[in-house]
Amino acid sequence: MLESNPELNVCSDPAQQHQEQIPTVPNSLEDVIMPSCSTDQEWIDISIDVEPEPQPQAASVNILHDLDSFQHSASAFFCKKSKKTLCPCTSSTANDVILMVLAIGMRHKLTWVTQLDILKMISLIFPNSKIPLTKYRLFNQVQRDTVKVEYHVFCPHCESYLKPQAQLDRKVPCSICQQIIDVEKASNYFCSLSVRDQFRDLFHGPENIGEQMLHFRSNRSKQNQSNLEDIFDGTMYQSMCRPGAILSNFHNFSYNFFTDGVPMGHSGKSIWPIYLMINELPEKLRTKYIILGGLYVGPKEPNLNVFLKPFVKEANLLSSEGFSWCLDGAEVISKAIPLCAIADSPARCKLLNMQNHAAAWGCTFCYHMQERTDTSCRIKFIIKNDIPARTQESLREDLAKAATRQHLPDKRFRMHRGVYGPSSIAELNYFDECENLPVDYMHALLLGAARAHVECLLECSNRDEFWILETSGNQFKTEDIIAAIDSRLLCIKPPKSITRPPQSLLKRKSWKASEWRSWILFYCIVCLKGILHGKYVVHLSKLSAAIYILLKGSVSTEEVKEAHLLIISYQIDYQKYFGQDSMTYNIHLLKHVCPAVLKFGPLWTHSSFPYEGQNRNILQLQTSPYSVVKQIITRYLLTKSFPDLCVSLSDNECTIDFCEEILGRQLKMFVYSSGCYLLGKGNKVTFTEEESNCLMAFIDGDVSKLLEESISYKRMLIKGFRVYALGCTELTETRNVDNHVTVERVGIVVVEKIILYGEGKVLVLVRPVNAVPQRILARCNDKFNHVKQVQDFGDLMCIYPGQISGQCVMMDLGVKRYVSEFPYGCYRD
Repeated sequence: MLESNPELNVCSDPAQQHQEQIPTVPNSLEDVIMPSCSTDQEWIDISIDVEPEPQPQAASVNILHDLDSFQHSASAFFCKKSKKTLCPCTSSTANDVILMVLAIGMRHKLTWVTQLDILKMISLIFPNSKIPLTKYRLFNQVQRDTVKVEYHVFCPHCESYLKPQAQLDRKVPCSICQQIIDVEKASNYFCSLSVRDQFRDLFHGPENIGEQMLHFRSNRSKQNQSNLEDIFDGTMYQSMCRPGAILSNFHNFSYNFFTDGVPMGHSGKSIWPIYLMINELPEKLRTKYIILGGLYVGPKEPNLNVFLKPFVKEANLLSSEGFSWCLDGAEVISKAIPLCAIADSPARCKLLNMQNHAAAWGCTFCYHMQERTDTSCRIKFIIKNDIPARTQESLREDLAKAATRQHLPDKRFRMHRGVYGPSSIAELNYFDECENLPVDYMHALLLGAARAHVECLLECSNRDEFWILETSGNQFKTEDIIAAIDSRLLCIKPPKSITRPPQSLLKRKSWKASEWRSWILFYCIVCLKGILHGKYVVHLSKLSAAIYILLKGSVSTEEVKEAHLLIISYQIDYQKYFGQDSMTYNIHLLKHVCPAVLKFGPLWTHSSFPYEGQNRNILQLQTSPYSVVKQIITRYLLTKSFPDLCVSLSDNECTIDFCEEILGRQLKMFVYSSGCYLLGKGNKVTFTEEESNCLMAFIDGDVSKLLEESISYKRMLIKGFRVYALGCTELTETRNVDNHVTVERVGIVVVEKIILYGEGKVLVLVRPVNAVPQRILARCNDKFNHVKQVQDFGDLMCIYPGQISGQCVMMDLGVKRYVSEFPYGCYRD
């Protein structure tokens, strides 16, 4: 989404129109590897070609030592800039060539062999250029050595942790199972990257991240002082800011960390990264500067107790000793603490060394034991009252009893109340494994409850009673119901902030989390009303209303309580309508969502969305199936260091401009004025009588010059999202409608004209939308009021662009039209 885009370089003259490309400096992995794609003309296409790397000739290469050689061979990263040009006819040096080839390689995902072939070709054209022609020499020239990288070996038989590879002999026995492990040929290893080094590099970098962090933390403005508007407002963060607590020190900060498995295509392998995100950064920079703390690649899931050991050790050093950086010429020590761990349900159980979430004691938040239902041999979370919560004290009791059972041969009998034994994250300072592992709404609510609800409606054994059929004798047919729903769903044209347009319910198995979010927040009720019986529509609306409340930018504690009551009512009806056999863990998890919001703020502050997006970036760093860890780590570090690399190796402005053009995101044609970007080509405008009267009422004085010299634009970029004027041809040619927005103290409006006049002044002509909350059932006092039915439109009015506060989703179903404001949490992905 545009909200997460890097800052756009604008023209020096606000009213001057540009026809040239405006470069943007890439400063993050996301900027370099995955610039946001768009179908708009003003955004450059960034399709990426994949070319496999040739198979190594020697199969017995020592992979681990090969990995280390690249990390430690770069002894002179900040080398002297070469002044010798390739030839008298050019100002480019060998370093310039290296930078430009690296930029092309990152942009088009080229293998190292391909990049070296390009360097060899240029070397043949300029024989005396001293361009590096081997990977070793190339890395000696460009690789930084500021981030410590270690490769850790574990036993492939019992999965016990051995040591970092550098501290092991070639062949070592496992201390647990006594198996001999050949370290040089081992594939059972993972990588850790120094988090402290990466924080230090980030704070010393060109964007002054440390200063921005401190400034944002001290100058953050709130809509309502008593509401939950960010992670800072949750009880967990507040407890760390009490006098004498670690975050009461202005220079200290917190971070969230995330780990989960990602399948690598059809190879049968998965990749498990550890990501960290600084909470105190401005929201746009949090996702931009996510850092990688560890990486595992293998055919099966890692033992998280082993995989997290190096991370936990360094996290404790960060919270006790911290790291130094320079602020206003003085050395500052900053300490960092893990505030929140984010994971889906299977990963959360592994983090805590507990039973799987589908087992009898599978809930990581409470002691709700699953039971067998009357009609199924499977165990389910049947609704109960007064279930005790898991606490730090109760967890210690479970661990103590589990410790007495470790001699038993069957693993199932070693656990006590779901706990197998101690976990690595229990050793984290300032971290409570029962309190600091909240529910992730992306997996639990969207991919979990929302998807399960649709499956129950369409596939449940008693589904015939859910749907309104033409005659009572009709037999239920799933295809007919889906066709009726699709006839409405596929008519909807969401704004471009919703990156995925609606797909048929026939394809629901492949829907992504963002598609389920759009369905549950905006589409479901308007698509099901009149097709599904009213009481079942009301049931689904409770979940929709609760999620919408918890995704708002400012949520009061009363609203959180209201959302919790909606969820409890939804759970009760879910068991009533779909039966005990449908009470899965995802439905049970709903009751734990609102307590997490009180601790950590709105749902978007502790969501998997930004990390799942980063997974795609990491996967794109792989170009062949060989030495995957080496490929990803090497390219990751090079990508992160590329801005500094440009400064250290070249003074040539043409080279820097070329790299920025290749890697950045540029607008091709725009005018910047009044805090917004007017996109495309402006045209002379002719005003109607109503528009002229509106402008004269809005502007004091003579408006004749304005009416004669104004220029009209069809598209505008403001506050991170696009706005289209009514009548723009692109609105009818694409599956997006971006002309409905919210305006402060006005409400929802439709944009009719965007006008540039005078010395860079912008006005917007809008028409208010008169919409009322829809009533699902006449006698139902439901809380579903964020999707409103459009009645009519008000009188034309004029506003400034800065008054626009958000986007809306317009759903035109032909006979009726519905509109909903975009919740704040949907902008942050």
